[in-house]
Amino acid sequence: MKTIAFVHQKGGTGKTTACVNIAGCLVKQQKKVLVVDMDPQGSATSSLGLSQNQKSSVYQVLMEEKAISECIFETESGIYIVPSAIDLLVIDIRFGQSTSHAHRLKNHLAKIAHHFDVILIDAPSGHTSLIVNTIIAAAGHLIIPMDSGVFAYESLETFNVFLNQLAEAYHVPIHLMAVLLREELPRSPRKSSKNPFKSMAKLWETPEESVPVLNYLYEADITAFWEKNGVTDVKIYRLPYSYEVVKSQIKGLPIVHCAPDSEIVKIYQQITTELNLLSPPRRLRGDL
Repeated sequence: MKTIAFVHQKGGTGKTTACVNIAGCLVKQQKKVLVVDMDPQGSATSSLGLSQNQKSSVYQVLMEEKAISECIFETESGIYIVPSAIDLLVIDIRFGQSTSHAHRLKNHLAKIAHHFDVILIDAPSGHTSLIVNTIIAAAGHLIIPMDSGVFAYESLETFNVFLNQLAEAYHVPIHLMAVLLREELPRSPRKSSKNPFKSMAKLWETPEESVPVLNYLYEADITAFWEKNGVTDVKIYRLPYSYEVVKSQIKGLPIVHCAPDSEIVKIYQQITTELNLLSPPRRLRGDL
C-alpha cells in the first residue's frame, strides 16, 4: 500500500485537481483508492460529488470523536473518500500548542490501510497542523503541484525551508516523487469583459490546442532548484490547460470518467505508471 500527499504551501496550484484525477486513473486500473481531504475548503470532497455537510468527516477522525472506518464514503467514481469539513478551520485552536497531535492522521490511517492499494491525501495550503499531519501520514512521500506563474519560484523556496524544518523536527525523511507544473492561462484586463462567465463560455468553445498559455517557470528552473538543494532525478510533468477538467469537476467525477481520450488523461496515466502506483496490490481482500 502506498500513501502519497499532494502538498504545497501556496494555494491555487492544482493540488486537488491532480489528487482527484490521479485517483480516477488508478480506479480505472482496478485499484482500490482512498482520498483523504484535509483541506477545509473541501474541494476534493465536492470534486467527487459529496458535500461538506457529512455527519462524519476527517475532522471527527482528527478529534478522535469517530473511528476512521466510520468516515469513509464510496463515491460514484469508485473512489473512496474521507471528506473534509469546515470545522477543520479551527483545528489548530483545538489542538493548541502541543505537537503530540502531529501523528494522528498517520495513526488512524494505519488501522485501515490494508484495505486499499493507494491512499492519496489532499493537503491544504499554508503551514498548519493539517499539512504537518498530512506529510507525516505520507511518510514524506510527496507530489508537489505548482503553477507556472510569476511568483511560483519564490513560493518553492519558502516551501523547501518549511519541509526541511518539518523533517528535522519530526524526523520525517522527505521523498519528492514528482513536481506537476500546471500551465497558466493569460489573464485579460478586467475592462475587457463585463461578463466573466461569457468569457469562460467562449474559452470552453475554443479548441484546447489553440488556447493561449502563459508560463514564467519551466522544467529546467525546477530541476536546477532541486539539484541546488541536493535532490536529483526529480520527475517533472507539465500539465496543459484543459477545460475538460473543469467540466468534470462540475459533474463530480475525475476527468478519466468524462473524457478518457483527452490529452490530460494521458499525462495522468503516464504519472501513475512512471511513479509505480500500479504495482501489484498488497491489501487484504474483503469489506472495509
